[in-house]
Amino acid sequence: MYKMTKIRREVLKVVSLSEQPTTAEDIHAALRGHANLASIYRALNWLEDMEYIKSVSFGSGPRYFFSKEKHYHFLLCKVCGKIQVIAECPLNTHINDFEKRYGFTVSDHVLYFRGVCKECKKRGKRRN
Repeated sequence: MYKMTKIRREVLKVVSLSEQPTTAEDIHAALRGHANLASIYRALNWLEDMEYIKSVSFGSGPRYFFSKEKHYHFLLCKVCGKIQVIAECPLNTHINDFEKRYGFTVSDHVLYFRGVCKECKKRGKRRN
């Protein structure tokens, strides 16, 4: 039987207290050497499998982990790679409509928009 080990508990605490989605490397830095990166990845995978946390990744970038109690959406700049977190959910008003229309019960969702951030637009940088 699987159990909540000390490292899993420490990783869960870091993820739960984080104001934004966090990476394994950020967690490693927060734990200040109390666990190696491989152990942190194993703990994160277990915590996600047991549904204590959720994660999201965008292409070849890192996975971002966050508490299952938190709900995030993302703005991804395709020029500089910056990821901006948006806390409000623009879909809340539509989810009930989707469920009624399609007979589908939504348990979770992730929404992200790709585009160009304010800083890159100011510098006149563009990428399709």
